[in-house]
Amino acid sequence: MVPLTLARVAAWFQVVCQLAISLINRVVPQHYTSFLPWSWDLGPATRGFAHEVDILSTVTFNWTKIDASETLEYHPCYHGEFQCARLELPLDHRQNASSSQTVAIAVIRLPAKVPITDARYGGAIIVSGISIAGGPGGSGVLKVLSHGMQIQTIVDAPSPPSPADSDGDAEALDKYFDIIGFDPRGIGYSTPRLRCFPDAETRENWVLQSKTEGIVGSSDVAFDSKWSRWLSLSESCMDRVSEEGNNSIAYHMNTRPLVADMAALVERHGEWREARAHQALSNNVTSGVNEDTKGGKHGTLPHSLRWNRGQETLQYWGFSYGALVGQTFASTYPERVSRLVLDAVLLSAEYYHGSWVRGLTGSDAVWDTFFEYCSESGPEKCPFYIPGGTEAIKIRYHLLLSSLRVNPVAVPASGLRGPDVITESDVMFEVKESLYCPIQKFPQLAKELAELDQGDGSLLARIKQSRLDHFHPPSNCRDDGPFSAACQEPGGWQDEDPPAVYCADAENISGMTKEAYKQYAEELMNRSTVAGPSFSETRMPCVGWEIRPKWEHTEPSEEVTTSHPILFIGNRLDPSTPLCDAFAAARNFAGSVVLQQDSVGHMSSSSPSLCTAKAIRQYFQTGQLPGPGLICQPDEYPFVGKPDVSPSSLDEGDAALLEALRDLAQRCRG
Repeated sequence: MVPLTLARVAAWFQVVCQLAISLINRVVPQHYTSFLPWSWDLGPATRGFAHEVDILSTVTFNWTKIDASETLEYHPCYHGEFQCARLELPLDHRQNASSSQTVAIAVIRLPAKVPITDARYGGAIIVSGISIAGGPGGSGVLKVLSHGMQIQTIVDAPSPPSPADSDGDAEALDKYFDIIGFDPRGIGYSTPRLRCFPDAETRENWVLQSKTEGIVGSSDVAFDSKWSRWLSLSESCMDRVSEEGNNSIAYHMNTRPLVADMAALVERHGEWREARAHQALSNNVTSGVNEDTKGGKHGTLPHSLRWNRGQETLQYWGFSYGALVGQTFASTYPERVSRLVLDAVLLSAEYYHGSWVRGLTGSDAVWDTFFEYCSESGPEKCPFYIPGGTEAIKIRYHLLLSSLRVNPVAVPASGLRGPDVITESDVMFEVKESLYCPIQKFPQLAKELAELDQGDGSLLARIKQSRLDHFHPPSNCRDDGPFSAACQEPGGWQDEDPPAVYCADAENISGMTKEAYKQYAEELMNRSTVAGPSFSETRMPCVGWEIRPKWEHTEPSEEVTTSHPILFIGNRLDPSTPLCDAFAAARNFAGSVVLQQDSVGHMSSSSPSLCTAKAIRQYFQTGQLPGPGLICQPDEYPFVGKPDVSPSSLDEGDAALLEALRDLAQRCRG
């Protein structure tokens, strides 16, 4: 036992005094509303990419003006920096020739920095898997719009292409890649979509009502309210599926058809590549940096540009659920693997089982680092800091939560928002979200907590209200009727999308009793106090999800040998995809390697690391994996930063790479 010295008593007395003052200020709040300066950045960051237009907030694109086609037919979109296509694929790939039922997959391409006929053209890298906590239901189109340029900077050769660098052995040349994203079938801008709300306004009302109920465990009635609410959504979806019949998209939104779509997309890209190369040769002209087609005499295409029918291979960087998609693709089409980077890995067997208990292994440990980094950084960088070390700050947080449970903070209206109430559940939601993006969110959370501790909830109220959607259906919604496309937000997030994927993928729990599910929820909350309550809601829709997919995935029973080994990446501490799952997944694929990033947060992109980025670049450039056991250090930490690494101390290539990495970390969303 540590001796109770006079100095230690004095230190703890100071902590108790600080906490007492904090609690007094909390219970008897100071009646003021702090001014939130307009310079406070609540939107996507653009630091380091000042030339990049914030496309997501300034430009819309009407996808319905593109006709779906069986081949890739790209059209300029989003300021012309990107190309968009709608690829027509079978609803059921197993009935390709016998069924006229199709889906239209929204595809977006950020073109490579060299033309496809340039020997340095490295092909296309498909990126996948970003949404709320990276789970199913996210848009690959939005992923490329918001992260595509940074991802391209990471995978491309470090130097910008110049004509003088295009000669020599193609295998030894630097490579520059297309970055391609797509919306999974039934999601985002892909059509048809499963619609369980008659219009966007009723959907918004449902979301607003849900937010008032608090998180599971926050009250005696929260679990019961959430249980009934999610059952109401499931029943609404089942009614829609019944009306649509056996060809409803809901039977075909699980992961097995998705990886078949990816295989088809890779094939169609090969077909497009060859057609464009022939066109360039026939015109004897290319666009871009290098005007030498390198095609040889009589327009003969080099092998790298030919369409390898039925044998096109995949280059892919999958994040979170996208890493699960990558595992599924690799076990289904092992001969089609060219380069696979699987980042933030949930073991496929765990996902398809459906319990997801392992995913919470690191959640509370990530949250503990908030207090550690806050204590280390001091009051100038962490507004929630008080003297006394990590435990003192943690006690301050728990006192704040206890106070909010009985005394939610009333927030009067301002010129920026309406009146609001900040509850314990609001804070718990912010905490859970911050676990995924500590560098970007911990400082903001510390400011929110510090102001709340003084009775001021204006900052959190503004952030909370900024997340609300305000889509008003156009006039033709009335003409087209409820559940029509006109009545929905184009490409918008839908709460029915994730369960349409993961309920279909996992073992069937429809009809599970309330008491049995409550025991499962308690297991999750016992596993993690910060993430367990929100995770316990995740499978609630599955209890009422009565349909099963037409085409299910079967996990392999033995080690899979892919045509090229896979690079797995995991953070030391991750709130939903533990590092141990990356190692377990790698053991399922012969020759694969795990790169450990010594950081906290979800996905390697949540923390800049030149070491990690260079390993990824080397893998895409040459196929070379890092050595087993590589642990990469981050180049920035929450609160404390890392001032000894600055762009001015790096060469031009590393400076550009670090800039892209820091921009990705600031764009991180939970």
